[in-house]
Amino acid sequence: IFDMLFSMLYDTPPGEMDDYRAGYFDKILSILFRKRPIELAEYINSGGGRGKVQLMTIMFEHLYSHSIMQIVQRLLLPPVPFPLLPQQPDQDGGENAGESRVDDNDQGIFNDSQEVLGGEADIDELGSFRCDWADSPEALDMLLDRLIGNNAPTAIGEDVELQLSLYQNASEVLITIVQNSLLTSPTLHALTSDPILNRL
Repeated sequence: IFDMLFSMLYDTPPGEMDDYRAGYFDKILSILFRKRPIELAEYINSGGGRGKVQLMTIMFEHLYSHSIMQIVQRLLLPPVPFPLLPQQPDQDGGENAGESRVDDNDQGIFNDSQEVLGGEADIDELGSFRCDWADSPEALDMLLDRLIGNNAPTAIGEDVELQLSLYQNASEVLITIVQNSLLTSPTLHALTSDPILNRL
């Protein structure tokens, strides 16, 4: 069934994905992220019947579409860390003094992640969804290819508007990855080391 759903990406030539179909595809996946997170993660991580690299390739070929960009952005986000506030002693100095705590109203560094995923509720619902694309060198290479303009599909290369959308969406995905990656993450290490750093 997942193969049938994702066949829309394979059957649509690059540059011909219209906003309506891409939007419906994004909405269906948003529901599956919540309702079938484990099964969907297994499918995306394996690539289904055509393989992981092929699924990545076809996603990036349609990156000019804003809806597809939102899906890729979600798949490349690193796992959201658990937001602990600095240690604050209990007012009464009791046994909980000095413990870290979580504040539901915290407005710290996790806001960007929440906005990308659609809010705090989505983070909770997507807690069991684990995509490994963020750790994939192939995904970063494909993203940089789209950002720099290498290996762009011919149909997109001939359309200035699609080309600009592709560059803009690729840069937005890259910014989101950088904003939401820990300094110690493999993704950020790869982005700040050669050969990727040299390409950037």
